[in-house]
Amino acid sequence: MGLCYYLEGNLNKTVDLYKELQQKFPQKDFQAKLQFVIAKSLYDQNEIKKASIEFEEVVKKFPKSLYESEALYWISRCYLKKSEYSSAITTMKELLNLYPQTDYAADICYNIGVSYYQLKEYQKAILEFDKLTQNFSQRDDLIAEALYLKGKSLQNINQTPEALKTYQRLISNYPQTSSACKAYLERGNHFIAEKDYLRAEEEYLKIANYDLTKEIAAEAQFYIGKCAFLSKNINKALVEYLKVAYFYPEITNWAAKGQFQAALTYEEMNNLPQAKKLYQSIIATYKDSQEAEKSKACLDILEKKATKLP
Repeated sequence: MGLCYYLEGNLNKTVDLYKELQQKFPQKDFQAKLQFVIAKSLYDQNEIKKASIEFEEVVKKFPKSLYESEALYWISRCYLKKSEYSSAITTMKELLNLYPQTDYAADICYNIGVSYYQLKEYQKAILEFDKLTQNFSQRDDLIAEALYLKGKSLQNINQTPEALKTYQRLISNYPQTSSACKAYLERGNHFIAEKDYLRAEEEYLKIANYDLTKEIAAEAQFYIGKCAFLSKNINKALVEYLKVAYFYPEITNWAAKGQFQAALTYEEMNNLPQAKKLYQSIIATYKDSQEAEKSKACLDILEKKATKLP
């Protein structure tokens, strides 16, 4: 019946029923199982704070039980959900110390690396990601993203050549992943910073061959426009910026950015009527965006300029 309540989304009834069963059946193993199920039910319904408390009860009341290691793992996941990365690391290390053969060893290694990355402790993050790739080579699902975050970590400590090598390794070994798409994006951004706009555009264009994540594809399309603009190819820049909203209208943050840059490009071309029209469209379509606010400011400037004309 508890499962029925859970599948119906009735969390309160699920938890109440399991707590009632705890009172009726005092056997420790069964009590530990019920306590864990209560906690996991809360976690699955995104009641993270409550879930964390219930998982802690498993560890406190049922040490060395079959569910202690599971509870410790999910406590660490609760900390990750709450962005409490230091506590997550402490809990995961405690779990590995108590249960070195845990089935979650690869996930823990990855999550410790992610936690260090979020804490900006990039050297420690790199060590964990290297440990993952060396000891858990079968976990492609984790290694691809670990390589991407290793590359980002290397960039953040100014080891750009090593970062680029890491991105290339990721792209070569795990080409059909969203992590590879992000690696192309980072390489493109690097070449923009180096003012090598042709190579940057080549990297961004490679993302178009993937149908994995429209968010990354929309961002890449925006930067294709930027490459053209920085290369002084204004006509191409205009077309590429407009393509962002045309191909990816649902990715509103990048669509708005593309439209705004297109409007600025119209101004650069001295096509002020089209610039004004596009600014007005941005204000109407992306009402709560920064681009809408910036469009209002641009329109005010254009209006003031117009009133000064003889």
